[in-house]
Amino acid sequence: MKSILVLIFILAISNLSIGQHTKGFKKIVFAQSPASTEEVDIKYKSGKQKQVGTLAIYELNNYVYTFLTGKWINYYKSGQILTEAHYDNFGNPITWKMYDGKGNLLRESKAISIDTDAKDFNEFLKNKNSVNILTYEKKYKYTYKACKWFLASEGKMLNYKKTGAWKKYFDEGKIKKIVEY
Repeated sequence: MKSILVLIFILAISNLSIGQHTKGFKKIVFAQSPASTEEVDIKYKSGKQKQVGTLAIYELNNYVYTFLTGKWINYYKSGQILTEAHYDNFGNPITWKMYDGKGNLLRESKAISIDTDAKDFNEFLKNKNSVNILTYEKKYKYTYKACKWFLASEGKMLNYKKTGAWKKYFDEGKIKKIVEY
C-alpha cells in the first residue's frame, strides 16, 4: 500500500512539472536530454547554506549550455529561506516563492504556460528570448494596522511584465481596484 502511494505521488509531481508546457515547446525540447547534471551546494563563509540546486548541462555544436533545473533554494545569511523555486530542464520557473528574513511569504509565482517560437532545438538554445512564460503572481504585504500579512495584489505576467487584469486589495481583503495592463 505504501509503495502505491509513493508511486501515485511521484506521478502527480512529474505531471505537475510538465503541465505548463505547450505542444510546440514539447515538440522542440522534450526529446532532448542533458549531457550531464551538476549539483550546486554553496555556503557562506560562516558555513551556513547559501544556495542549493541542480544544473542541467547540454552540449550542442561544441557549445555548452547550462540551465537551472529542479528545486533551487537560496538562503539569507541567517539561515532563513530567501527564495524557493522549481525549474524545468531548461531553466524556466515552474513555481517560485520569495520570503522575508523571518520566513513570511512576500511573493509567489506559478507558471501557467511555457511556449517557444524557436524552429528547432539549436535555435531554442541560442535564443533564450524565444521562450514565452505566462505566470500567475501573488504579492503580499504587512499591515501594521491589523498586525498581519495580506494578499496585496495578484494577476498574470507575460515574460516578467504585467498583463491583463491585476487586482489590488485592501488589508481586510476587499478589492481596492482592478488595473488593466
